[in-house]
Amino acid sequence: MRNNDEKEEHAFLWVTALESALDEEISLEELRKLCSGRLIPEKLRLRVWKRLLGISNQHLESLRLDEEFNLPDQEALRDNCKEYLGNDNGENLPLIYKFELLLTNICKSNKCIYDPKKKWHSVLETLMGIDASNAEIVETFSCIYDLYLPKHLDGLKACNNFFRLLLLYHDPELCSVFDNNKIDIGQFCADWFLTLFATSCSLEATQSLWDMCFIIGDPYLAFFIALVLVVNMRDQVLEIQREEPEKTIESLVSMPGQLESSDVLDLYSLVIFYEVITPQSFRKLFHEKMFGESEASLEQHFTAAELDTKHIPLSQSLCLPVTVSELVDSLQNPDETKLKFKLIDCRPYGSTSSGHVPGAVILDCNVLLQDPTVFNTLTETIFKSPDDKEAPSEHYCFMGTGRHADDGELNMAISYFLQRKKQHVSVLVGGFSVLHDAIIHNEEGNISTLTLTGHDAQRCHYCTSSNGTLADEISEALDLQKKEEEKKSRPTSFFGSFLPSRSLLFQKPLLGPANLPSTNLIDKIFSYVGLEEEKETVPKVRKPRSNNRKDAKPYRNMPGVFSLNDDESESEDESKNDSSQFISEWLRRMDLIGSFECDEIDEKGRQFPSFLMITKTHLFCLRKCPTDKDSATITLQKDLKSVFKITSKKRHPEILTFKFGKANSEGSYVVDDCSRFYVPNAGDASKAVKMQIISLNAEAKQDGQSD
Repeated sequence: MRNNDEKEEHAFLWVTALESALDEEISLEELRKLCSGRLIPEKLRLRVWKRLLGISNQHLESLRLDEEFNLPDQEALRDNCKEYLGNDNGENLPLIYKFELLLTNICKSNKCIYDPKKKWHSVLETLMGIDASNAEIVETFSCIYDLYLPKHLDGLKACNNFFRLLLLYHDPELCSVFDNNKIDIGQFCADWFLTLFATSCSLEATQSLWDMCFIIGDPYLAFFIALVLVVNMRDQVLEIQREEPEKTIESLVSMPGQLESSDVLDLYSLVIFYEVITPQSFRKLFHEKMFGESEASLEQHFTAAELDTKHIPLSQSLCLPVTVSELVDSLQNPDETKLKFKLIDCRPYGSTSSGHVPGAVILDCNVLLQDPTVFNTLTETIFKSPDDKEAPSEHYCFMGTGRHADDGELNMAISYFLQRKKQHVSVLVGGFSVLHDAIIHNEEGNISTLTLTGHDAQRCHYCTSSNGTLADEISEALDLQKKEEEKKSRPTSFFGSFLPSRSLLFQKPLLGPANLPSTNLIDKIFSYVGLEEEKETVPKVRKPRSNNRKDAKPYRNMPGVFSLNDDESESEDESKNDSSQFISEWLRRMDLIGSFECDEIDEKGRQFPSFLMITKTHLFCLRKCPTDKDSATITLQKDLKSVFKITSKKRHPEILTFKFGKANSEGSYVVDDCSRFYVPNAGDASKAVKMQIISLNAEAKQDGQSD
């Protein structure tokens, strides 16, 4: 009894303090602190809402309602009011008139067209439940519409899609039930976001929920309220397969109706909990899609990748995105941020020259294609804490290269984790490209402690490439090539054309020690060709092969895509290859030295996703099949001994050109073919080819000495 008396006295003192604060017109920030975690008393609700929404009494005094019913869709508005309120006995005519007057002025004030699908009657009915004048109702409605409601149906779709991403982040199993049963989340939550729960909750509960939203001043609070409500029905939703989905949808639609005003404070603590453990980048990326304009409280600085994300429909988002600024802040100040990310680096294997973030988990997504069982074993360690227990509090940010063409495996890996119902999965917007720029160039302006381990500015693809897109780089390279077509390079020896510098030969090799020539042999080679590396020019574009070429041999009655000299031989298996190949089988070949994802560039500059495969004796190009990720067609097969030169431009180091030829009677090499590829790991690819050629020549020399 004494405790109740103390609570009542404490509540009375708080109401008195709130009343005094309103009279003194304290700042908005102080008012929010005073009201935080409280329900506003009914007698003060209108005054508090007006302050929180920024409505001044001076503006209300000058506001005059327009009593002319002259909207283009006035008849439809009037009929909708009659339908909502009922007009069977004529007793509701005054109320119908008031609804029509208020809605007409709301449309005129916000310069919008009345749409009955927005269900504004429910919002209006909630406002009419407080002691307010018509002018106050119109102005309050306009402020709520401006700050908290989607402006159009496309914005509503974006709200529904964002809520699905939010549910996927916190409860992927629950989200998968909706997806698997083809239940559109908008079927039960669209009205919640259109009316701030006014269509589903009682008048008292709706007003209490609005107290919470306005005090915090966050338009996204409605999504976290919806999240708590849906998660609260988790057990019922998971039983959806045992009953008709329609029943579950009906239960979800009516669920907010069970809320009472006294439940809102308990709901508030859960809502804040979920809001704190959610990445906040969506505020910057999605606000314009959902509410029609950028959030004023945010600095409007967008990277190019973030601008691209802003224009991608939310329905195409695989998971919640994270901007580089939020990730950097978490990585740089792990003890100060509530959200701690574990960075999962999913760039293609071999991207070492660009560096990596200390503490990031390196995950080779190619293993998912090659051996899913091994990949599963590798990934289990990511989700384990040091004491070998599940670590649900971890937040996982997946990072690719930043190039859509290179991040197919990244998307597969994210899908893999989501299908296994892993919580807190997000993806870095722009990938390593924006993180590299943020750290190396300090584009965010706040990097002080974060570094890239193993970063080599001279070999780093992101440091040496231009700011243009890949298509721009290829186009520029082709333009340069046309200008230099008439230039002739002086004849050089075989090794002098492409031998790497001495320092590169003694770095960590791509191949095993058995494939490397001895140090004495390397010294002899350098002594023979000289130590200076030659500046290479862009070679001619390969001309289309003719079926009538004398030196081309048909391959299974198809035009030749490679040619062999009469004295060249190949294994029986290679000579009988079918045009359709399985990439997974190639990756398991015992004689495979290295494999590199690339784009084959034809003579017209077109790109085709492919694999460069380097065996002990040959260089292959496998062009990927668009309809089957594991199928490919051989478009190039060359003996490594026929490789005459490998070139690239300093401005475009990823574009490699392979020249093929043979020695003539005078001892110089004659180029008879060339191929061009865009290879993200161009340095590793060219080095692998060169090392294997050196190894082959060393073996040939040893065989000659033994003979």
